[in-house]
Amino acid sequence: MMRESRWLFLLLFFLLFNSVDASSQEHGSDLVKRGRYIFSLAGGCACQSVPRGIENAGGRAFPIPFGTVYSTNITQDKETGLGNWTDSQIHDAIVKGSRRDGSKIIPVMPYEAYSGMAQEDLKALIAYLKTLKPVKKATPGIYV
Repeated sequence: MMRESRWLFLLLFFLLFNSVDASSQEHGSDLVKRGRYIFSLAGGCACQSVPRGIENAGGRAFPIPFGTVYSTNITQDKETGLGNWTDSQIHDAIVKGSRRDGSKIIPVMPYEAYSGMAQEDLKALIAYLKTLKPVKKATPGIYV
């Protein structure tokens, strides 16, 4: 059931995402607004938030066959989030599944599904992520 839901979500994401006009040239707050829109199309990244917890701070558990992994903090916290990441490092995490140190992210994060995003949309998404208020992650575990 969970696997079917994941594929249904990805199908819905691509159907909605394909309706977005990627040709616009937005700057500043318009770029952030577009990034927030793209972020919401991806489910507002509910995978990065514990239900009824702090948004985007990570720590959501994902049981997989060899154990449980926990989602990553995507806020601008410099110690536990993306605060010290460059745009290029965030881009590589989203589309290549590479951590800041170059190691691979466990494929619970469907980075392969984002690898076909238009560069303008990735730029907008990264601009939006850089506006997320810093929050420290509190849940210990293996983070993807």
